[in-house]
Amino acid sequence: MKNVAAHEECHLKILGGFPPPITGNSASLLAITNEVEKKANVRVKKLDVSTAQLNRNAFVVILKLWRYIRHWMVLLTSFGEAKKSLYMICEGDKALVFTLLTILVGRLSGHAITLHHHSFSYINSHRFLMRAVNYTLGQKNQHVFLSAGMAEKFFQTYPRKRGFVVNHNLGQLEYFLDISTVTELQSRSHNEPLVVGMLSNLMNAKGLDTFIKIATIATEASLPIRFELAGPPVSDQDAAQIEYAVEKLGHQLRYVGPLYGQEKALFLKSLDVFIFPTRYHHEAQPIVLLEALCSGAAVISNDRGCIAEDMAQMGGISIDKNHASNPDAYLKVLEKFARDREALDTFRVRAVTLTQKRVDQTTIEKSNLINRICLMTNEEQFDV
Repeated sequence: MKNVAAHEECHLKILGGFPPPITGNSASLLAITNEVEKKANVRVKKLDVSTAQLNRNAFVVILKLWRYIRHWMVLLTSFGEAKKSLYMICEGDKALVFTLLTILVGRLSGHAITLHHHSFSYINSHRFLMRAVNYTLGQKNQHVFLSAGMAEKFFQTYPRKRGFVVNHNLGQLEYFLDISTVTELQSRSHNEPLVVGMLSNLMNAKGLDTFIKIATIATEASLPIRFELAGPPVSDQDAAQIEYAVEKLGHQLRYVGPLYGQEKALFLKSLDVFIFPTRYHHEAQPIVLLEALCSGAAVISNDRGCIAEDMAQMGGISIDKNHASNPDAYLKVLEKFARDREALDTFRVRAVTLTQKRVDQTTIEKSNLINRICLMTNEEQFDV
């Protein structure tokens, strides 16, 4: 890549799924886009491929294909732009074919390409399409990974190694940190029940059924724990599951519905412990886990994607992936915290301290990424 002179304008296309729906992926993309738009000498064009649906069916696939075709035409008709860059989110599963074709079109039309990964589905299991994507990207373009561990696992699966940068999802949480500080913990009486919560797009793949089982077992055992559930159900079946659980468990389980902005921050700060028993096969680096850490909750999740690496760095607990859906694995930790609130408070303080250090490091990573996708640097690779 060449440096851009001060008077030269970079034409940057940003391709991915913007909200709605609000997912960790779309929220991260929007945050990066907002940051890039603040840069001088950068003209940004959003190429939205979102279908506004969490579920996938034939109609959604056709709609997404149509949107990609329209955006390929945008890339192909930009030959008059002197400095042009394409920042794009990588698809997963069979939709990797869209990513592969977009890279081919982007290279044909002379764009410098940055490919941002938000899925472990093709890292956990080899995909021929991803091998083709890595090969087609070429040496002059670059990958973006969410952690050093993610980059290492990717290139173990898909040699040869390409240029890459690391951009942790903490870098996209500025909007959240404005309303939820990582330095203030909400203190509660040790005589009160332990408050345990979960927030997500609620479906079984994200651990909804496991969370309900945990709440059920704890209630039947008369443990001093109260459960809070937040987020939109993905399907009618998920909604019915929540309704039944609330009716069965009574005041021990409260469902508060979808939460955003200030309400979301207040919910997370009200928790002693945040549980996220996900088994979603695309799971990489859930933003809600990072928000919970920034809010001062003790976080318990499982070894999927970047989660174990992040929990080790920021003071959370990662359950072995073989026990990701086992409620007893989570209850063992919850019972310990319910018995020893001083140990819980110590755990939370340590997590807040470690999270703040990671936030500071992420600021540097994000600046490096923004400069690269705006063609403001000529460095080829950043190894961590």
